[in-house]
Amino acid sequence: MDVIMTNYDAITYYKGISVVRMLKQMVGDTAFNNGIRSYLDDYEFSSANADDLWEEFTRATGGSIQVKELMDSWILQQGYPVVDVIKSTSASGSRGIQLDQSLFLIKPDDVSFDYLTSSYSYKWYLEFTSITENDDTVRTNYLEMDNRKFY
Repeated sequence: MDVIMTNYDAITYYKGISVVRMLKQMVGDTAFNNGIRSYLDDYEFSSANADDLWEEFTRATGGSIQVKELMDSWILQQGYPVVDVIKSTSASGSRGIQLDQSLFLIKPDDVSFDYLTSSYSYKWYLEFTSITENDDTVRTNYLEMDNRKFY
């Protein structure tokens, strides 16, 4: 137990909880429950790894969400993103927003932090929902490890 506690701290557990909640929100309750059930049934008496779990969730969504890509960006790099939302206007005059993501740091001037350690360049797959003042329809959009403009 001491080995576990030295390798994992409260931040790791809190991030783990947040990531599981995010996954459930993104795939939906039914797909989440079916994915967990299928994973437990398929690997009940054998060994498995994270990729096996992600594959079960992908199947449970009918392939509409590639869960491994999404989750790897969260579990294989440290930290959390900060998303800046900026009002934007297209060349044709349409109003929209631009989303820019970057790594959240409590001490941004901390020179001891190595920004080059992530193969994901500290970008994450994100889901966000939005409505506009002219339309109450809730829209779900995905920010796929880049910065985007939405009009």
